[in-house]
Amino acid sequence: MRVLTEAEVAEILAVSPARAAAWRLRYGWPHVRIGNQIRYTEAQLEAVLTEHTVLTPADQREPRVPGALPGQTARSARYWEGRR
Repeated sequence: MRVLTEAEVAEILAVSPARAAAWRLRYGWPHVRIGNQIRYTEAQLEAVLTEHTVLTPADQREPRVPGALPGQTARSARYWEGRR
């Protein structure tokens, strides 16, 4: 198991170590404290990234409705379904 320092985590995230520390405190990131040193396991860093991943609008699109026309939204297809 590899353990990362806060500076290494900051480098991976392309932010300053102070910003990484501020985010750890603000968002309650999981970490390991060894004495007065903060360390992160790779699994903890992955959990942080997963928790803060934002889906794009394409990822949040409603699933396609059977019988919908090409380019028709699912909402529109449901609306017109009852009016056919």
